[in-house]
Amino acid sequence: MIYEIEAFDEDAGFFSNANDKLAKEFNKIAKKRVNDGWTLHSYDTVGQGKTIYCTSVWYKE
Repeated sequence: MIYEIEAFDEDAGFFSNANDKLAKEFNKIAKKRVNDGWTLHSYDTVGQGKTIYCTSVWYKE
């Protein structure tokens, strides 16, 4: 199996919620990964202040 790690973060804005921005970004990444034959292995988020950090691990057989 091949594993790859995808890490990104989103900040809360004046009119936008970091959770919503994170969900949109993850959805964009997930669609591309799944179309390329990857499967999500694990996903984790950590919040610090106005920022949410996300790490996802993908695998391909």
